[in-house]
Amino acid sequence: MKLKVTDTDEYVSVSLMDGCVLAGSAEMDLMGDNWWLSRIVLKHKYRRQGYGTKIINELKRYTSGLKIVVMPGGYDLTKDEQIAFYKSCGFQTIDEHTLEYK
Repeated sequence: MKLKVTDTDEYVSVSLMDGCVLAGSAEMDLMGDNWWLSRIVLKHKYRRQGYGTKIINELKRYTSGLKIVVMPGGYDLTKDEQIAFYKSCGFQTIDEHTLEYK
């Protein structure tokens, strides 16, 4: 597995590649004084193997000390499952809709 990063001053994208197959990806945008994690996606066969955590850890390297904020929501995982994942990556609950990593 290889991580591919695309970054600018206001955008970071991390892709997880299995050879030439896209296994997962995440994106975050700089808005004001925070990075907003807009999505993280992993194909089913790559889940629960630590790849999501690797992607989040790679994003953390590009924050320049700013917070990463996420509002869990999605299609095939429950909100509780998503919150548990983000908490396992060091995020803290701000309110019922938002988590942040400092």
